[in-house]
Amino acid sequence: MPKKCSTGILFMFTIFLILFASLIWAFRGSNNLNKPVQTTSTTAVPTTTTISTKNNSLTREAYLDVKSGEGLLWFTNETISDVRTSMRIWEEKTNYMLKFEEVKGEPVADIVIKFTDSFNTSSTGTKTTGEAYIYLGQIRGKVYILPSSISCRNQVRTIHELGHIIGLNHSANYNSAMHPTESCVQNITDQDAADAIQLISQFV
Repeated sequence: MPKKCSTGILFMFTIFLILFASLIWAFRGSNNLNKPVQTTSTTAVPTTTTISTKNNSLTREAYLDVKSGEGLLWFTNETISDVRTSMRIWEEKTNYMLKFEEVKGEPVADIVIKFTDSFNTSSTGTKTTGEAYIYLGQIRGKVYILPSSISCRNQVRTIHELGHIIGLNHSANYNSAMHPTESCVQNITDQDAADAIQLISQFV
């Protein structure tokens, strides 16, 4: 009888180990794919929001709040151009599955991009060069861009924050625009693009 009991315990312990290993494997995945969205700050989506899709692509209306940059010494026409370039880069990297359409008012926009000097710390309490506030679940939100002495970083910065709006988390790959420390060598990597496409495909 004791021998049968020991065998049963050993069998149950083996089953437990197999189940535990399966759970660990199931939660492994890309280090920057994020479901649900995790970022510096989040806000619930209004229930009246609708998704706009055209020809198997997701169109998000973007408002560039130029007035928010007025009076900032670092803010120029080139800053606006860099932001627009960042949106075009995301379109290209997602094979135009995601498209940005500029609108002229914040109330009708899905994504609002503002410029500011005022963020000394992020919502997590650390120094920041940009901040993304995300409306969960529908690729909507608000981006704040801070000054940079290197013009290329205006693009990298906006690419990074828009990546959070899409649903991407930080990447450990230094060459990725989603890396938490910015550099002019960074861009959207193939992995970033693949993860973004997977997230966007939920709404197409």
